[in-house]
Amino acid sequence: MTTAAIEKKLKSVQIEVKNPLYARLMKFAPPRPITTKKDHTRYIAVIDTLQEILGDGLSKSNEKAIIRYLNVLAPLIAEFEDEEFDSGSASAREVLRYLMDANDLVQEDLEKELGGQSVASNILSGKRELNAGQIERLCTRFNVSASTFFPNSPR
Repeated sequence: MTTAAIEKKLKSVQIEVKNPLYARLMKFAPPRPITTKKDHTRYIAVIDTLQEILGDGLSKSNEKAIIRYLNVLAPLIAEFEDEEFDSGSASAREVLRYLMDANDLVQEDLEKELGGQSVASNILSGKRELNAGQIERLCTRFNVSASTFFPNSPR
């Protein structure tokens, strides 16, 4: 069956998108299952950008469109992260290293979240474990759930 034939069959059940911003977001970065680290990084960048925009004097309609879009995208990211970190063998430090690599960050970039240069160094070298406050700040920074840092825990 051709694309044109499929479109013809779906025409009668087409769902209208009333908000132009929502339609553009869906076209710009269409939500789909994430299968690569590169796509994961890109979708995280989209989420970060949209979260920065929220509250910047947007109309209620555009704010609602962004929130709706984020609600569609978030489960796809969570599913990828669950699969990516589901090996059961990664430590919280290894997860942090992965997130740093995926976001092109170095140790100094996380001083605020980890509590300073020496603390960051000790955590990344394995001399010190992440605490709850650090994990909370890292979750905010990377837009992941706390369970990401506990791959051995049941999800």
